[in-house]
Amino acid sequence: MDIRDMLVKAFEVEKIKCELLGSEELHSYTKFNFKIASSTRISRQRLDRVEENIERELGFLPKITKQADKLSVEVKNSEPHSISLESVMSKLSDPSLALPIPVGRCGTDDIVVDLAKLPHLLVGGETGYGKTTFLRNAINTISTRENVHLILADNKDHDFSCYEDARWLEKPVIHDFDAFVDAMDYLLDELERRYFLLAQANCRNIEIFNQREGGEKLPYIVFVVADYSEYCNSPLRSELLARFGSKLCAKSKAVGIHLTFSTAAIPYDMFESHFSLGFPARISFRTINSVQSRLMLDTNDACYLYYPGDAYFKVGFESEDIRVQTYC
Repeated sequence: MDIRDMLVKAFEVEKIKCELLGSEELHSYTKFNFKIASSTRISRQRLDRVEENIERELGFLPKITKQADKLSVEVKNSEPHSISLESVMSKLSDPSLALPIPVGRCGTDDIVVDLAKLPHLLVGGETGYGKTTFLRNAINTISTRENVHLILADNKDHDFSCYEDARWLEKPVIHDFDAFVDAMDYLLDELERRYFLLAQANCRNIEIFNQREGGEKLPYIVFVVADYSEYCNSPLRSELLARFGSKLCAKSKAVGIHLTFSTAAIPYDMFESHFSLGFPARISFRTINSVQSRLMLDTNDACYLYYPGDAYFKVGFESEDIRVQTYC
């Protein structure tokens, strides 16, 4: 049976009559669009049952969304289309971006953001679905900028091993918990030192401070953590790091200190202490469960992702997430 006919039949089982309008093939999935021919009063429970019926036929969970009198069904492609980072190099060279990060491609649009404006980024998702590749792409592009230092934390000892001798490292690559705490303590001291310098120079942020003629130039500092949850293996450690991190998130943008934390699962203390609110920009690969998807995106969307590199991106807690295919 053709997949289009199978989708129509799955809707009819739940007494939903619809007409196929067309389909759109994207990088990792194909979206089939339908117009509802029966009553448009369709509950989410009925659509969930349709998803389950299709899952039994195809072997994977599709994503069905409803808008007014239309339905869309996302069905994964047999093979995802990979996207090379080379395709976005011209955007990454834009001098107006202080800390460029290549996010991914949405349809035909390449999305590049400036971490200096985000001002912090939380990266989530299961192991093996693209977090490390995304972080390395971010590090490789940010480190090409002048006047940028990075601090890298890698509890697994292999995600960032290729950067051990990089000239732009502020500190040696961090592997253990004590060094992680020392790094956060150092950043808090540096934050206060920079606020003192800005106050003396009568400057409200690092951009204005560095535009002065003569005098000290402050480098941007980016703290990248490969898997934050690995450092939170006890309630005491988690609470300590959340307290330090909350202070950094609250005040660090103006002085050029930015955090990019990756985690397979958001630790409870990070969420409970509102530390996670310091990360208004999120990118989520496939999550372990629907709870983690909602913690990352406020929706279940990340549960429907199929392949490594397939992700949702959002900036701001009230904004809608954007489906992207990240760069390989």
